[in-house]
Amino acid sequence: MTVFSRVGMGLGLMGLLACGGAGDTQGTDSKQSESAVALPTSRSCTSVPCMPNLARSATVTVSSTTGSSATQPDTRWTIDKALDGNRDSVDGAYGWSSMSSGAENTTQWIRFDFGTQRSVNEVQLYARNDATYGTVLGDGFPRDFVIEISQDGASWTPVVTQSNHPTPTEQLQAFRFGTVQTRFLRIRATRLDSVAGGSYYFQIAEVELYDNPDQLTYTFSDGEQVALTIDAGEAVASEDVLVADASELDGLFQEYQAYINQVGSSLGGSSEGRVSGLSAGVNTHQRCKFWQVGCWKRKIIDPRWPDNTVYFEFHREVSEANRQAIRGFINDWNSRAPVRWVEDVSRFERVMFKVKNLSSACGNSIVGRSGLPQKIRIDPDCVNQRTVQHEMGHAIGLIHEQQRCDRDSFITGVGSGSNNSKECGAKFTTFGPYDYSSVMHYRAGTAISPQPLGSVGNPSSPGGLLLGCYDRLGIHKLYGVAGGPAPTSTDADVCNLSRTATVTVSSTTGYSATQPDTRWTANWAVDGNRNSVSTGYGWSSMAASSAATTQWIRFQFPTERRVSRVDMYPRNDATYGTVVGDGFPVNFNIELSMDGVSWTPVVTRTNYPRPTGVQTFEFTAQSARFVRVLATNLRSVGSSYYFQIAEIEVF
Repeated sequence: MTVFSRVGMGLGLMGLLACGGAGDTQGTDSKQSESAVALPTSRSCTSVPCMPNLARSATVTVSSTTGSSATQPDTRWTIDKALDGNRDSVDGAYGWSSMSSGAENTTQWIRFDFGTQRSVNEVQLYARNDATYGTVLGDGFPRDFVIEISQDGASWTPVVTQSNHPTPTEQLQAFRFGTVQTRFLRIRATRLDSVAGGSYYFQIAEVELYDNPDQLTYTFSDGEQVALTIDAGEAVASEDVLVADASELDGLFQEYQAYINQVGSSLGGSSEGRVSGLSAGVNTHQRCKFWQVGCWKRKIIDPRWPDNTVYFEFHREVSEANRQAIRGFINDWNSRAPVRWVEDVSRFERVMFKVKNLSSACGNSIVGRSGLPQKIRIDPDCVNQRTVQHEMGHAIGLIHEQQRCDRDSFITGVGSGSNNSKECGAKFTTFGPYDYSSVMHYRAGTAISPQPLGSVGNPSSPGGLLLGCYDRLGIHKLYGVAGGPAPTSTDADVCNLSRTATVTVSSTTGYSATQPDTRWTANWAVDGNRNSVSTGYGWSSMAASSAATTQWIRFQFPTERRVSRVDMYPRNDATYGTVVGDGFPVNFNIELSMDGVSWTPVVTRTNYPRPTGVQTFEFTAQSARFVRVLATNLRSVGSSYYFQIAEIEVF
């Protein structure tokens, strides 16, 4: 019998006293025997460890250890290797293994002595996952076993009984039961699994024991609180925002606390306001919320994915049909959004798609890039375009549309749950108008009537079924991509309103008003080509001898539309000595009208500098039937003055 002690690891009684439990409920299922002590539903913590791994503060004994003999154990397989914090089987530290047996029905066990009474309600076993000598994931994981407790180490009571346990297909196997008070806990296997088709063993990469709450509230030093739900070993901040594995939370709490301290120090003790020199991220004016995992490390990690590329893979259990469906939704995303998803299992930073039963959500994901491998989980009943693209949106850094800080001006009745809590300190999606049709908008709530200015979409039916126009414009802005979505995309006519508009202009350059230069007619300014090319440079007005000349281009929509943005692409050819920006107006207005007669300016620019790339003009979304760009002071092209533009897009 091998004895191994981990007393003094800093995870014992003092760690437990940092947390206080409240509320009771009974927790059992068909694989668990009822316990007499109820399961706590919540816990509040102010210091870590908040959920210590009790195995690491226990004295641990085992029935046997593999090796040349009982007195010559294989040091790669001693019990300390299953308590070292490494959940993977690696060369030199595979985990723990019992002695080999030629018989399947052999008893082997691991026993934990806490030294005093401890509350326990979850055992987490990490299956062996190396590939040594032909082994596969789960080799050596017991087929029949019992998890049992004792007050004296002699009389044992089962709390979990497993028969014909399948070979694990994922490493973590978690077993939850009603909270018990106990000094001893034992995992006793009575039917073993063969290893590489040979002898029988009890083998495990890591063992972790917890007193996990269902709900956890952690309070940081500045008073910020995070409320988490612990579900099957996962911590979620809302029904579809995943934070991490529950056993990783103590490390995340410490990381985030260090970040708060650093921010506070840089601001003279205040953790609010501008953060200077600390962040590579996009949200430099406000401190991030803890649950935005891609954000809590943003002093060293930008929550946006590098090179606008997300690498992904599928969990081994995802069926081929579901893989093909998800690939189809990804292909649709890639055809329309600037952040591309590429299937590549060789990348360390990647997203794994899993299809698994979720207790309260259709899917969940971390918000933003975490800097580590991360997961998107989809419920089997929700493998559809809305759910998959919604969670993809979270993974690249988008929160819910109904969580925008300005949401109270657009929608009521959204509820008080964490999915709907207003986020003003860490908002990634307040880009442009409030969008009822966003795939990131929940399909609940009541829109304010009449529909307020600054919004788009159908307020009577919130929640888009796929990545929409303004979702994509937001991604463009978040990732710093110039301009809007490519006008050749499948829904370009919906996004770029100018392409379905009737276009009229004040004049067109050419020999005369009746003999225009066909390379410069208005149709080239809405053809989808953002560059000036020899066959169609864009649109140009007639030449004028004075800069103080009025010229305009006007768009008439088939029906009333909501408009909030105009993108103007300057001429960028080099014909006859021209340079980028030649002909771009110096003084101009962008104006809206319902009748084409009475105009309201929404953008006014004077002494506008020569542009070198796309110029984006955003304004409060308003209903309009007409949009006009009216230039009153022109820029010279050679010796004359023109209004010239390669492309205009209206959103």
